[in-house]
This record gives sequence, C-alpha cells and structure tokens, in this order.
Amino acid sequence: MMTDRLRLTPIDPEDTAMINALFAIQSDPATWAHLPAAVETDISQTVYLAKAHYASARDYGLGWWAMSLRESVGSLPAGKIIGLAVQAYGFCPCRRGI
Repeated sequence: MMTDRLRLTPIDPEDTAMINALFAIQSDPATWAHLPAAVETDISQTVYLAKAHYASARDYGLGWWAMSLRESVGSLPAGKIIGLAVQAYGFCPCRRGI
C-alpha cells in the first residue's frame, strides 16, 4: 500500500532487516515517552509482536505495517523504515504485562 510519501508494508517476522529497524524504533525511549513501560529492551520482544501481528494479518486482515519513505527526506534515505502503522484485532501490547 502506498501514499504520496510512504510505502506501507505488512510486517514479515522472518525479515531480519525489517525486525532490526523496528527494534531500533521500539527500543527508543523517545518513541514511548507517553508509555515508558512499553520500551522494548530485547529484540525478542519485537519478534514476538511481529509474529503476533503477522498472525493477525493472516487470520483477520489486520496487523502491523512498516512505514518507509518512498523518497529521500533530508538525511533519511528512500526506503528507510520510520515507523509503524497498526491495525489489530484481538491482540494488544497491553496483554504482555505492560
């Protein structure tokens, strides 16, 4: 899926580069300034959530989408994952004890 500036790609828990990029975002305390307990401290947390949202996408058509730039913006190159878009059904990060 695409917008004028972004490419949204379903999360693939087997895509190591994608998981590493998502972990960089999810483990950044600035990402979670509003909910500090949600900061991911180990990549296994990102993998767990990616697998859960992959299953949600498979079963219900809803899940995580990686947002990447279609074109360079300043020092950020085209293709860089800059965030997540989330549609979920029956799964919430709060269920992991946050």
